[in-house]
Amino acid sequence: MELTRQADYALRCVLETARHERISARELAARQELSPSFVGKIVSTLARAGILETHRGASGGVQLGRSADAISVLDVVEAVQGPIRLNRCVRTPPACALVDLCPLSPVIREAQDAMTTAFSVTLDVLLERDRDHRAAWDQALEAPAEPTPI
Repeated sequence: MELTRQADYALRCVLETARHERISARELAARQELSPSFVGKIVSTLARAGILETHRGASGGVQLGRSADAISVLDVVEAVQGPIRLNRCVRTPPACALVDLCPLSPVIREAQDAMTTAFSVTLDVLLERDRDHRAAWDQALEAPAEPTPI
């Protein structure tokens, strides 16, 4: 399973939006090096899902529709590409009559559960990781260079 390009870009846009109180769609597109028209489509989709809010006018822009601790990676992905399912046997109800007899079904269910758990990480956790990563990067850049041994 591979996330769609739209889901990937939606995640990037939501994270960038979360870094700011409010950001214009144009700046969002520029910061993420994405097409403004594609960002507009993504923002509209995420706004319909309640993940983002849009505001028109001079002080308008895009902001989170809920707090960062109430938006998960799974919320964003499913808002743009629909429910993520590894196979039809993990649907509710299962779309396969053999699900109870199939030895592969429990393996697929376990993989589905693991993916859902991993994608349940919320934006606040990702933002904290991002701040830690950026701080470590800045610290590494400020550290004096080690002399190169001859």
